[in-house]
Amino acid sequence: ILLGFRPDLITNMFVFRLFYQGWSILARKDHPIFSSKAPREDLLACRWIGVRPEGSGLASVNAELLKVGMDRNIVVWTSNFGTLAPLLAVGDLAACVPEKYTTVIDEAFGLKSMPFPVDLPKHSISSVWHSRAHNDPANQWLRQQVSILFKEA
Repeated sequence: ILLGFRPDLITNMFVFRLFYQGWSILARKDHPIFSSKAPREDLLACRWIGVRPEGSGLASVNAELLKVGMDRNIVVWTSNFGTLAPLLAVGDLAACVPEKYTTVIDEAFGLKSMPFPVDLPKHSISSVWHSRAHNDPANQWLRQQVSILFKEA
């Protein structure tokens, strides 16, 4: 089972949508972006960490931001969201992250988040499995557990 946003996986695959989510800005709690009176202009002036998660549809947010005129000042790139928190906690940088990621990471690293003030498409997080595993009892049990876990969250 794969969990995530992978719109490219279609052939011989089953997909069960777990939830939809939008995008948030994540930065240290006292970052100036949170007291901004002109969020769009300040977003453009802000220094960003860009995320290019290889093999994930989440990288599409970078193209979506460009489509709406958000050519961010990205000063460093990382390949996954897991490396963001320590970098954001000690610097004057911000990141665009999936909104549910912020519920896990905010308090642990002294970070704060807010919804991204530009309208961006929401994306679905799904469980995906190959058709060969569809009738396998162990795989069915695991899919059921994942479904229960995300219903409770």
